[in-house]
Amino acid sequence: MKKLLILFIIIPFLHSCEEKADIIKLNITVRDATTWTNENNQGTLVPGATVMLFQPNITEYCIFNSKNSQPDFKGVTDENGQITLNIMLFKRLFIIVEKNNLSNLIAPEIDNNHIKGYIVSGIFQNEAEISSGPSQPNASIGGIKILDTNCDGVINPVDKMMGFLMNLSDVADYSIYISDKNVNPL
Repeated sequence: MKKLLILFIIIPFLHSCEEKADIIKLNITVRDATTWTNENNQGTLVPGATVMLFQPNITEYCIFNSKNSQPDFKGVTDENGQITLNIMLFKRLFIIVEKNNLSNLIAPEIDNNHIKGYIVSGIFQNEAEISSGPSQPNASIGGIKILDTNCDGVINPVDKMMGFLMNLSDVADYSIYISDKNVNPL
């Protein structure tokens, strides 16, 4: 009976090692949210931005330690502010984009030895977007939108997280907005 039990445990494990991982094409466009104008309402494309992807730590559900973590994938946007990565399909990835003092993770702080901040999710285009979205202090047309990570309808310090969490599909096209990382949006 003992031998049979061990066999059932080992066979599924060996089978999963033989499976080929799915590869997806991830297209990312990086835009500078601080350059919004009426004529340029999506922000300027950002060449030379560093794009870092992190797989969540399965046991801790956090992405990286501020002192020693390395991204699972890292690249730089081209002259059009774009980067294309062919990566193994994971259900979720955290993304952090940086260039000089700009990042999609703003007002960063260290909490339990992990870096977290507000996630820039876009640019307010009009009053209707401001009034229909989560309550965000200091929201204005052309200002940055902050991701309401806990979906409570209010942007506050509880919304800080480790990086933008993407749920991926077979082909993924994302626009990531970056802003001055040292500005507190509240």
